[in-house]
Amino acid sequence: KIYACKTCGTHLTHSLSTNLVSTSFTGNCGKAFLFRSMYNTIMTEPVKRSMTTGEHVVSDLKCSGCEETIGWKYLKAYNQSQKYKEGCFILE
Repeated sequence: KIYACKTCGTHLTHSLSTNLVSTSFTGNCGKAFLFRSMYNTIMTEPVKRSMTTGEHVVSDLKCSGCEETIGWKYLKAYNQSQKYKEGCFILE
């Protein structure tokens, strides 16, 4: 299964078992998935953000086809229990 941008259809990632970490996340707009890798994306400058699971350093992700914001990448987790998210991507 390929996940694509809802605005322009650009392919963003796939759901192979080695890539899809979880389907039990909530983004800014509702349901979100956690992936190990994504492609055809543009990352914004990193920012420190307070989230429901604690403080994280993240970069927002934009589709490289249309520049629509599609999620974010976890760069650093300050809470030890959230370290598994580092380097992973949220797709909303």
